[in-house]
Amino acid sequence: MLPRLRKASVFSLAELNEAILKLVHKLNERPFRKLAGSRAEQYRMIDRPALQPLPLESFVYAEWKTGACEPGLSHRAGGGHYYSLPYQTGWQGGQGRNARDPRWRSSIKASAGASHLRSRKPH
Repeated sequence: MLPRLRKASVFSLAELNEAILKLVHKLNERPFRKLAGSRAEQYRMIDRPALQPLPLESFVYAEWKTGACEPGLSHRAGGGHYYSLPYQTGWQGGQGRNARDPRWRSSIKASAGASHLRSRKPH
């Protein structure tokens, strides 16, 4: 694409985008050399029917920490702080979720253990 645009004179970003769009359409409609059809036809036959709508909730990156508390203790370390758990489940294995949202969550055997506002202050 760059060799075709090298000698083009454009005076705005909109003109450049329009020139690129024309070349992309031309490239997608060009027939394959060894296969039947073109990129656009393959997209319409294979990819477009398989497309699904985007999820309603955006992705949130989270780090999970697996472990258990010492017997008799009911606090788990997460993000440099200690968060309490129900004392009945503190010694069992579980997971803690540290994400960008303001809560630190822990779960034990697929049930919610505790949910705390996460502290941002160093201790």
